[in-house]
Amino acid sequence: MESDAYDDLDRALVHALQLDGRAPFSRLAEVLGVSDQTVARRYTRLRTTGAIRVLGLTDPAAVGDVVWLVRVRCLPDAALPVAEAMARRTDTSWVNVLSDGTEVAASTRAASGLDSDALLLRKLPQTPRVVGVSAHCVLHEFYGGEQSLVNKTDALTAEQVGRLRPPAADRSKRPRGPVGAEDRRSEEHTSELQSPCNLVCRL
Repeated sequence: MESDAYDDLDRALVHALQLDGRAPFSRLAEVLGVSDQTVARRYTRLRTTGAIRVLGLTDPAAVGDVVWLVRVRCLPDAALPVAEAMARRTDTSWVNVLSDGTEVAASTRAASGLDSDALLLRKLPQTPRVVGVSAHCVLHEFYGGEQSLVNKTDALTAEQVGRLRPPAADRSKRPRGPVGAEDRRSEEHTSELQSPCNLVCRL
């Protein structure tokens, strides 16, 4: 679906979900000034049409993951299918089809190590109708922080953001560094079972 298929309430709901993906519909409805049923209906439509996918994920820096900015050059009719396939992956944070319709830009994360780059180095270049792939590792984030493609649109007011934002976690007490295979399987299982905290969207 294209961006003009969504209205201000859709964008506000997506912004709210990014702030607190575990918030119940009743709380979201109260902050957004609509009914619980409206929030549930909009959320269901966004999920079932593939406009958003909400996941519970760990902080990449906390578990030793590497963040990559990926640019994929495709034949003109391949960009959208490639973008949709990348958006279905749990290691993808966001996906954009660029204006000329032949390139896809995305942010993805990978475990540090020799076997961590399957998507970047093996699968994408071998995908039919993909003619080129470039990937750049994010070494340091100087500016932006939590300002994602979603909340940069200011769909919510500062007052609404304050009501929805959960208390900040104490990052100083968290262990940092690579996690093992068992921990990663646990993380994947948790992301399927718990209410979501992160989302991939096409708004």
